[in-house]
Amino acid sequence: MATRALVLNEQTRADIKKVISHAEHNIFTEEDMVDRINNPGKHKPPGDIEEFKCFVPIGFRCVFTIEKQPIGWCRHLSVSIDAKDKVPSFAATLELAREFGMDVKAMEDFDHSWIEEIEPGKSAVNVLTKITPKNAKTSEDVADK
Repeated sequence: MATRALVLNEQTRADIKKVISHAEHNIFTEEDMVDRINNPGKHKPPGDIEEFKCFVPIGFRCVFTIEKQPIGWCRHLSVSIDAKDKVPSFAATLELAREFGMDVKAMEDFDHSWIEEIEPGKSAVNVLTKITPKNAKTSEDVADK
């Protein structure tokens, strides 16, 4: 785990809002998720799609999606840093999760969390919070808790 400064300024918050808006209008249904798992070469991972990610000073990379997971509709945030064999601190992950609209005060508040190796020597902390959909067909219909 790495401790480093997290800089949340006006530009950073604007970048985060842009990613959230894109995710809300480009949700991943259960069918999308199954297709991505069964055909990994067919789709770019969200982290390779510019509109689903942003960079937060100093050295944080955030990828955000809204997707149907086995536990239900979720906000999914993946946070990594620009250091080999390190992951972001819990404090930074929590603060970033709150910026992405997740109502959490501690790591235990996430509905699910895990560390994922995204490439050799580089890992990300992934966190999910469940949301309540009004109607899962359009992003406008996916609502917060």
